[in-house]
Amino acid sequence: AANEDLIRPPAQSAEVEAHVYVHPKHLDPVRQLLAGQSGLADEAGIEHSNERPTVGEGMMLVLRREIAYRGTLPSGIKSVCHVNDTPVPLKLLRAIGGVLFDINAQGAVAGL
Repeated sequence: AANEDLIRPPAQSAEVEAHVYVHPKHLDPVRQLLAGQSGLADEAGIEHSNERPTVGEGMMLVLRREIAYRGTLPSGIKSVCHVNDTPVPLKLLRAIGGVLFDINAQGAVAGL
């Protein structure tokens, strides 16, 4: 669930976007998620672009999440996720983040 504390007044929305180059050694799990083999993206039809072909056979992904105030929803917050401009469920965005990112902090390690 989206946390409304992430939207700072007077803004009505917040957005985070990451442009990620997926190295060839990490492609298999990401491709499985994008192809729907994990059951998360069966209908997403996400295309990937190879904007950096000189780097190898990797792929570029643009991961984006926007949260915004929407007065009609019970929580008042709406969350929209995209991978390469294709709308996807939050569950898929989290699964891709879990494959690609680790956050290291003093005394703790957490996955994104």
